[in-house]
Amino acid sequence: MDSPHSFHAMNPRLLLTALLVGTLSACVPKPKVDEAAVFGVLQENLKAMEREDIEGVMATVHPETPEFEATRSVIEQIFAKYDLKYELREMKAVSATDREVKVSYVQKTQRTGGADDLPDNIAEGIHTLKKDGDQWKLLRTVTIRFTPVTTPKPQ
Repeated sequence: MDSPHSFHAMNPRLLLTALLVGTLSACVPKPKVDEAAVFGVLQENLKAMEREDIEGVMATVHPETPEFEATRSVIEQIFAKYDLKYELREMKAVSATDREVKVSYVQKTQRTGGADDLPDNIAEGIHTLKKDGDQWKLLRTVTIRFTPVTTPKPQ
């Protein structure tokens, strides 16, 4: 005896609607983003941070970034106070249009010199990049989690 929920007992109209919705949603084109270009901007930003190259860093920041000039000032203060090493451990494009992409990331930051009031840390968050002409640039970053990492002291 068939259950009222069995496949062949299903209303044919309902089945057809479900199949069409599934097929059509699979056919909707998703914007393609050049992940290599997007991820390259994030890598270049961190390389410029490690070199303490303010012009290099700012070249990766979108001019429409809120507080664009304040960003420059904060970065210069970081350069004056710390020597840092960065490692992007994970990047994943989580949403994209032809003009904007959001990338989740996990980043390790280690202090290699300078003031000792900043712990090594793991930051997780979302970078939003926006096209500036034909180049992707950082528009904003939202940190979702910040985890200090303690490094054992040599004995």
